[in-house]
Amino acid sequence: SVWSSEQILIKVSSELDLGQLPFDKQVAQVVVASYSQPNTNLRVVARGGTPGPGVSGTGISSPALASVVWRFPNDDTEDPDDGFTTKGNVSILFGNWDYLTMSFPYSRQPKFFVDQVIVPSILFLLVSYIQFFVDPKQTPARAMLAVIPVLIMRTMSNSVYRSL
Repeated sequence: SVWSSEQILIKVSSELDLGQLPFDKQVAQVVVASYSQPNTNLRVVARGGTPGPGVSGTGISSPALASVVWRFPNDDTEDPDDGFTTKGNVSILFGNWDYLTMSFPYSRQPKFFVDQVIVPSILFLLVSYIQFFVDPKQTPARAMLAVIPVLIMRTMSNSVYRSL
């Protein structure tokens, strides 16, 4: 038998469920399979895993990942300083094709979102209410106090959507 093992660098994108923002938890999946060889000719397994269906081996591993926005816990521990590893899960689909699925969870660190979006939003909301305490005859001042916070909020929401 011939064994081939290659290290690759991939960019993974996943769909986000923002229903619990900023306390959301996401799961990204990487699926590896042969595009031309069935499992009678080629077995796809995670590193150190055994051929055949089931969970075995190390799917994805990396040193500790650091991000201001995201937290990448290890499969075995919640401490992100331990590095990052996932297990591989082989399933046989369409009769005789090995599919190796490697899933990894990640969660948003709410402090960043609270500090960068929620607290400033509340402050600008309070500033917009100051207009009600300004003399009604001072129309330009009231208009400015009404419009400026709206423009600031629009700019902040654009930056939030761009960073997602």
